[in-house]
Amino acid sequence: MRDILLILLTATLAFSGQAIAQPKATQENCIASGNPEVKLTITQIPPECPLQYPFVKYLSVFGVNVVATSSVSDKKMLHAGNVLAQYLDNNEDGTPDDKKVLEMLTGEKATLVMASESEFEEFMEGEPPEDIAIQDLLVDETRPEFHQGDYSRFDASLEEVLHLVQAVGWANTFPEVFGTEPGSKLADAMDKARGGHFEELPGNYPSGAWYSYDDETCDYGCQVIEYSYWVTTTLLGAHDYPNRADEIGEEWKLTKVSDLKAKDEGWKIITSSDFKQPTKKLPDGNYLGL
Repeated sequence: MRDILLILLTATLAFSGQAIAQPKATQENCIASGNPEVKLTITQIPPECPLQYPFVKYLSVFGVNVVATSSVSDKKMLHAGNVLAQYLDNNEDGTPDDKKVLEMLTGEKATLVMASESEFEEFMEGEPPEDIAIQDLLVDETRPEFHQGDYSRFDASLEEVLHLVQAVGWANTFPEVFGTEPGSKLADAMDKARGGHFEELPGNYPSGAWYSYDDETCDYGCQVIEYSYWVTTTLLGAHDYPNRADEIGEEWKLTKVSDLKAKDEGWKIITSSDFKQPTKKLPDGNYLGL
């Protein structure tokens, strides 16, 4: 798994090939406004947007920004936008499931950036604008075909989009429960999944651990967000298909919902009736709340 790249420098529906609409010249087109609407229509990136070159495309999902380079097809960008909408409005009734989480995301100017690997590296070599929370999603790992039964490669939009929503939204809105610091309920559950509390990576994880991420660039907080992703997507059935256990076994050993509920405690936290985390439906890139 690629490490989370989340930059916090300070704290309708269209199809591939459509004509790109001209945006209105207002900051709302790129500076998240919190307008509770899904606008799954691609426009040119507004001139007011602090994220310019190499990005040229833009769309808004409940006021959360998605920007992309020209190498990203409309089909893939719309797929990511739909996945984002489904994570924010998991029951697809047209309204975000948690208003406070959405307010946190828009307040932090949460932005999903889509590009090729080389384009994203070039972007990072420059000076990314301040005061924006960024999560990357690379074009070659965005795979709408996964949801039509092509399991040759996992659709990473299910991971990277959820990282943005959970790390910027849920973790900051409810830090005692979903926060990334030691002692949150989710962090405590992660410690059990890792076989102990490790501020730094252990030389070897205990033999009974079922979560054993070993990327040295991923600190404790990063580990919590990765764990949150694994619990949520396993609960939604994302990993229950042939050969997936072999693909992810070095990091995560639970692919079936029954195994998750038998061993892990994080699913109880994620599904608590006190919150509205996305636990009803695995996003498939076809948002029905429009």
